Amino acid sequence: MSACKMKQAIKQLLLSCVLSTATLLSMAQVSYTGKPPTPAVGEPALAAAEIKTRYQNCELGYYHGAQPGKVRYVKDRYIWAVTPEFAKKFCMPQEFVSNELKGAEAVAFKLVPGGFGENCGFGGKAEVCAQGVDLRFEIYISRDVKLPVKNEVDFYYGRMHRYDSYSLIGHSEVTAQMGRDRWKTNPTPGAIPRFETNAFGLAGIQGDKVVWPITTLYLDEYRGKLYDGSIDYIAVQGQTGNFKNERRLKLEIKEFVIQMDQPKDKRQIKDVPLHEFAHVIHLPQAFSAQIQAMDLGEGTDWEALAKRALMSSGTDK
Repeated sequence: MSACKMKQAIKQLLLSCVLSTATLLSMAQVSYTGKPPTPAVGEPALAAAEIKTRYQNCELGYYHGAQPGKVRYVKDRYIWAVTPEFAKKFCMPQEFVSNELKGAEAVAFKLVPGGFGENCGFGGKAEVCAQGVDLRFEIYISRDVKLPVKNEVDFYYGRMHRYDSYSLIGHSEVTAQMGRDRWKTNPTPGAIPRFETNAFGLAGIQGDKVVWPITTLYLDEYRGKLYDGSIDYIAVQGQTGNFKNERRLKLEIKEFVIQMDQPKDKRQIKDVPLHEFAHVIHLPQAFSAQIQAMDLGEGTDWEALAKRALMSSGTDK
């Protein structure tokens, strides 16, 4: 083969490799659903050794949810978005992988009961009750990302999504003050937050600008230095029902972010360019679309609750 033909062959081979890589990336993006694979009825079960080889051979851990050929698994009710690097480290399903996720290694989402149970008495009517529903985001973020820290702790455990009998017994002012005094000298483990508890938020953006703040996301849980010490876990929650706003729908927002505010920044969210927030996590559009759909279908309907609360007693059945 002549030198000229050799160069042409090498050039063609390189072009083929580039196209193959682009095709694989395209396929990976198309396969994103955010949900674990659905086990097929009658699908042959993999042997334990094969499961270990295929799904449990990753660097830092492995995913316990459904995978093709696994008969025994943990039911996963989250919607996920993970980077290719995170998926490789933890043997995550390809359906979770998105190249659009920026600013975090992974984000898991689900709806959870909000507040402390079902509350009644809206509109002064004992029979008008509602159980709030919250958006819950669980963020896996590199320890190298420098977030504004309020307290140097590696564990914080809130109670936003937990409802128990303790929530039904209120404190008198005397016992509440006794509790505050005890906390000053001997804080309950996990009671001191690493970040400002209201520093996070969910917002719709267009370009470099927030055009619609959806909701404040309150810090509920923090665990630092997970796995090999390189990953932090941050769980935040905010109320549902704000995606139903008709003015927001008219804006046709496609891109959403989780933003963290700079400490002591008193500006309105809409007045802060994205690059001036303490941190911004760009959520994949397909991931965000599922959040909207779940909020619209299962979230708190504030308008319907208001109508029930304002309805005259004679028609409130």
